[in-house]
Amino acid sequence: MTALYDDKIYGKEYCCYQVNHGLLTINTWLNGIIFNITCDQNIKGSYKDKIYTGISVGELLSLSTHQMIVDDDYLYVDHDFGLRLLMPTGCDDIQQLPINLVFKQTCVHEPHIFE
Repeated sequence: MTALYDDKIYGKEYCCYQVNHGLLTINTWLNGIIFNITCDQNIKGSYKDKIYTGISVGELLSLSTHQMIVDDDYLYVDHDFGLRLLMPTGCDDIQQLPINLVFKQTCVHEPHIFE
């Protein structure tokens, strides 16, 4: 595990660690409590047997009923704020993306981090 940096998010200090050169990225508050884990496309498995790293836009649209983009960065699916997908830079509408585009990162995190 490699400690990358200390930084601030939403006014709180946190630490970032990478496992296996970014296979997993773990963010913790300074007290050691994990608030999110990001997986790259080499992770196998799915979230709620539906969403997984490496899913295409077309498949995501066919498996979900609602998509919401927050801060032009993250896509939330079906009102579930425990998982987010990283959007391509500068895109604020999933309908603008090619259906064969693959999401290369998923992030599982505390839904109430924004409070």
